[in-house]
Amino acid sequence: MMSHRGSWRLTASLAGLLWLTGCGGDSSSGGGGSITQPTPTWQLQGTVSEVGTNRRLSAVRVDVVDGANAGKSTSTDSNGTFRISGLTPGGFSVKASAAGHDSVTQGVTLTSDQTVDFSLPIASPVLFALFEPATITVKASGDAKWPYELDFSLFVQESNYVDVWVETIRFRLVPPAGEAVYWECDNEWLSQYYLPLRVVGGSTKVFRISLIYDDPMAAGTLTAWVEVKDSLGNVFGVFGNAKVQSAAGGRMTGVVGPPAGPSPRLAPKPR
Repeated sequence: MMSHRGSWRLTASLAGLLWLTGCGGDSSSGGGGSITQPTPTWQLQGTVSEVGTNRRLSAVRVDVVDGANAGKSTSTDSNGTFRISGLTPGGFSVKASAAGHDSVTQGVTLTSDQTVDFSLPIASPVLFALFEPATITVKASGDAKWPYELDFSLFVQESNYVDVWVETIRFRLVPPAGEAVYWECDNEWLSQYYLPLRVVGGSTKVFRISLIYDDPMAAGTLTAWVEVKDSLGNVFGVFGNAKVQSAAGGRMTGVVGPPAGPSPRLAPKPR
């Protein structure tokens, strides 16, 4: 019995010694290594507005374009505010871009949460004026006083996603010989039949117009000069040309007139 009890005690002591040695080994191993701290991240926020009007812009894309945070992006909300989280410290460039506006890029050195505001200029419109048909044939108007008629459609196209408003369309006919002849469709005239005069950015507005006149004319070139304004009142213009063909010759005088058919005399309207 004595021998058995001693053996039991010895076994228990050895077990305790082994357990202590194991714990000590683990502690020594962990204490010898270094603990890596996570890299702090920060937030970039701000607003985007329009130059000249200070109007807050929604749906503006905000991109980190370089540095360690390249590829992170967001868009402004209905109040023109944005927020990008989880950015690592350092320097990088941020670009704000929106349809109808010039993009703006700013440099940022991020060491904490930071606010950056953007102000985007309105882009200049890219305009086209096109006649259809490209060659206009003189035809009879059905009006005894103004018997000759040029009947066509004028397409005013904006391709840079900038909304503009048509102010005036001026027409000039240049025959091979003789003096040029002019018509003017001002804002008041156009508003009678073509409201709204807005050309939505990236779209086309069609003006269907007849020019009537009293004298026969030779073949020539008909030019349209279209003046438009943007939301800041800046004025832009664009030319369009069409050929005019007729077997008759002579001087021409004219007015803007109605299309053929039962319409008020000299009261132009879309055909």
